[in-house]
Amino acid sequence: MKGLGITISPKFVYIAFGKRLKDSVELIDIEQIRIPSILATPNKLHYIRTLILDSILIHQINNIGIRVAERQAPNTSLDRIEIEGILQELTAEANLQKIDIATLREFADELEIKEFLSDYLSGKKDFVEIKHWYICNNSDAREAAIACAAALK
Repeated sequence: MKGLGITISPKFVYIAFGKRLKDSVELIDIEQIRIPSILATPNKLHYIRTLILDSILIHQINNIGIRVAERQAPNTSLDRIEIEGILQELTAEANLQKIDIATLREFADELEIKEFLSDYLSGKKDFVEIKHWYICNNSDAREAAIACAAALK
């Protein structure tokens, strides 16, 4: 079973590709998609939607996890909300077995992370249930990996 985890930052969309092993998740790749600032919003959304849909189809993704902004986040940008919305709409079109749309804390709860989540996101601690965790080179990539692992649980 293959999964995809997605998180959005102000300038990038991070996607983590993984596959389910017997008792863990193996990260296959992490991609960083630059959001083209020169494009108008509808074109940005189309660009991101097309890239993600192509990734789902090419890699034969079964499960997807989308990390959304915290509900009470004071500085959530309109661009991020629009991108999250277009990705949620995209999941309705893709033929997926599981769609997991949650905040980072909700993903951590699904994965039964009891320790400080910040230790994993900062890279101070390795997530042993995710093989190749070391390929996550920043906190956004680690968030995408956690979303992928939760989708494959």
